[in-house]
Order: sequence, then structure tokens, then C-alpha cells
Amino acid sequence: MKERDEAGRISRLCAALGRIASSLDPETVLREVVEGARALTSARNGVITTVDASGGPREFVTSGLSAEEMVRLKDFEPDGFRLFEYLRDQEAPLRLDDFPAYVRSLGLPEELAVCRTFQGTPMRHRGAHV
Repeated sequence: MKERDEAGRISRLCAALGRIASSLDPETVLREVVEGARALTSARNGVITTVDASGGPREFVTSGLSAEEMVRLKDFEPDGFRLFEYLRDQEAPLRLDDFPAYVRSLGLPEELAVCRTFQGTPMRHRGAHV
């Protein structure tokens, strides 16, 4: 059974890689990445935030979020930007079972957490934030 699960995950990973490699359009590639990550991790939703030259949020590529969750996600000022900076600057993947409690532990309002659980990883290209 474990080998079958592993084979299924590898198959989904290969399919995601094929979809990602099939486009040169950056938004399409990012959408395929977030949708592939959701499929591989069985996540309800996913977000990729790209950054501008100053390191601030430029655009959100999402999958699985409701319209209300999108509004909450994009309503950054002022505490949301502090949360964004903290998550952006992580050096390693972060997996949390209680994201609202984690946000609270940072001294930020838990309302910033649009999900109960959280799994994130920094994305960099040649050492720079994507």
C-alpha cells in the first residue's frame, strides 16, 4: 500500500512537471506550480506571492480560495505586510497545524490567517526572492 501511494505521488509530480514545462508564460507557470503543489500535498488551497524589486508583494497567484479569502489575503495593511515579510524571509519550509496560533505568537492578529493549517516554502531564483 505504501509503495502504491508513493507511485501515485510520483505520477502526480511528473504530471505537474509536464504541465509546468509546457508554458513559457510566467503566470501560467506559477498557476501550474500552485495547483501542482495543492495536488501533491492534498491542500485545500494554495497561494504564490511574487515580490517586486523592493521585496514587497507584487501579485498573488491563488488556487482554491473563496472571494472572501482573497479579500482577506490582499488586505495587507499594516499587520499583513509584517506577516508577509516574515514568511517571505523563511530559509526553510514551514509546516504548521495551527496557523492562527502561530500568527498570534508573532504578535500579529490571528485574523490574518486565512487558513487553519499552513505549509509554505521560500521560492528563490539565483538567491533572490521570486
